Amino acid sequence: MKITSKGQVTIPQSVREQAGLHPHSEVEFEVRENGDVVIRAVTATAATTATYTAGIYTLLGWVTKTTSRYSVYSGKVEVLPDLAAQVAGYDTRTTAKKVLDLLDAAMIASGSNAWTQSYTIEGRTISFRSPGDFIAYRSKVKQEVAREENADRMKSGLATKNRISVRF
Repeated sequence: MKITSKGQVTIPQSVREQAGLHPHSEVEFEVRENGDVVIRAVTATAATTATYTAGIYTLLGWVTKTTSRYSVYSGKVEVLPDLAAQVAGYDTRTTAKKVLDLLDAAMIASGSNAWTQSYTIEGRTISFRSPGDFIAYRSKVKQEVAREENADRMKSGLATKNRISVRF
């Protein structure tokens, strides 16, 4: 097994299976006094994470050997909201998706006069000066929703809806 110039190594599938490491798992390293290195999945119990506020946090990982400390990982971790603990009627849509749905509903309800209305969502009021402003804003929001959907697909290990061409 070789270590790349970036310090990366591929963990064999049999080792990943025995250690319970899955794609996108967070891992921690422990260097023991005899020089052995232990790799294990980082897990947290529901009781531990119940008090965490949903959001994106910076994650730092290090190993220590005697008095020396070495940084081995830094990255981001996202804590998702506990949907089971939410009250009935909790809306899981993103703000962009809510706005897009509101604009689409306005187009259905008011037709070509949808741009003349004022809309309020999550405490923010939106009004337009012309049909062109309405259409341009809707297009911008639709692109944001598409970016969010692509990001969700990538997190799930699925291909995005974008086409990427490569030539060798």
